[in-house]
Amino acid sequence: MQRRLFLPALGGALVAVPLARAAFAQELQTVRIGLSEGDDATPTIYAIKVGLFKKYGIDAQIVPMGSGAAGLAALAGGSIDVAGTSLLPFLSARSKGLPLTIVAPLASYSPDSVYATILVKKEATYKTGRDLN
Repeated sequence: MQRRLFLPALGGALVAVPLARAAFAQELQTVRIGLSEGDDATPTIYAIKVGLFKKYGIDAQIVPMGSGAAGLAALAGGSIDVAGTSLLPFLSARSKGLPLTIVAPLASYSPDSVYATILVKKEATYKTGRDLN
């Protein structure tokens, strides 16, 4: 199996090609997914709990990771098959020659459904994410 990468903050849907191949297998294909704690892991945990992976022939197993960068290291070392990370560590790993592929977002941002915020002191010179540009 080729190792793949789940990536947050990009729009899109799960790529069906790897799933379709596993759907007709006689037994479940194990896929080890490296995720760190946080809201980004919720959709994957939910999909496991309600049996969506098993429906398509996949025994999805979450492997706890301390960070996305740790997930990429585990992916490169072969101890997991899929890693949850953010764009910067992904691009850094790609620039060093690791053959990574984006499979799906862990989460996507929409101004209509804000799930993360930035907290600052009243006297801070920045008030919004745009102020950090």
